[in-house]
This record gives sequence, structure tokens and C-alpha cells, in this order.
Amino acid sequence: MSRWFKRLIRFHLIWFLLIVFLTSLSPFAIPDDKISKNNSLRISAHQFLSGSFAKSFKERKYEKALDELKKLSKKYSNDPLILRYQALKLEKLGRREEAITIYQKLLSQNPKHAPTRVFLGRAYVRQRKGKAAAEEFRQASLHSK
Repeated sequence: MSRWFKRLIRFHLIWFLLIVFLTSLSPFAIPDDKISKNNSLRISAHQFLSGSFAKSFKERKYEKALDELKKLSKKYSNDPLILRYQALKLEKLGRREEAITIYQKLLSQNPKHAPTRVFLGRAYVRQRKGKAAAEEFRQASLHSK
């Protein structure tokens, strides 16, 4: 890896940590079983964290965790929490194009969601798309205020 690319990754990691700290946002911060604007049911943080997905995730069984997320997405279609974690697991499995597609879908629903922009930026960094990554991190910093 080139020195420039390592610096780019380090820079974006620092931005990510700063954004998360300043906004105090957690990927779990959604209301319990609320109906979203598009009338789809949302999973509660408690259900999500106590389900079989969380167990598989903690055990680093990413394929199994992804299967559990797919089951959850049938009941909670378009739930941003489930979609975000699906994308994260796809990234862990090296399926970055699929993850990027999900991140872009999430941003089409909520373009000002800074954590999703950071995750998309990280995916671009891993694909060595520096300009696209930098733009996502810039957008994330704008929307984290």
C-alpha cells in the first residue's frame, strides 16, 4: 500500500471517529417499533440486539449474520438499521459493490445521515476511489452539525 493511501485511510478514520463523537449517534439510535415515513415497520433496538443476528455478529460468523439480517429484512423491509448492518456485513465478506448499493439506497431515503455517508466513504476507500470517498466524508462532516 502506498504511503499516500495509508494517510488517506488514517485521515478518513479520524473524521469518522470525530463525526461519531460529535453527533453522538449510534447505529442503534432508532425509536422502538415505530412506523417510518413510508409506513414500514421498524425493528426496536432491543429486538435487534437480542436477536440471533447479534449473536452471530459477536461470534464473527458474518455469513450467518447476513442470513439472519435477510430474514429480518423480510419482516422489516426498508428498515435503515437492518439495511446498514447488511451493508456492513457485505463489506466484511468482501462484497463491496453490494454494500455500496445499499448505502446509496439508504442515502436516497435520508441524504443527511452522516454515519451512512461515513460508511459509504469507508467502502470507497477500500475500493481505492479516493475522490468519491473524500466527497462522502466531506458531506458527512457537513451534515453532522
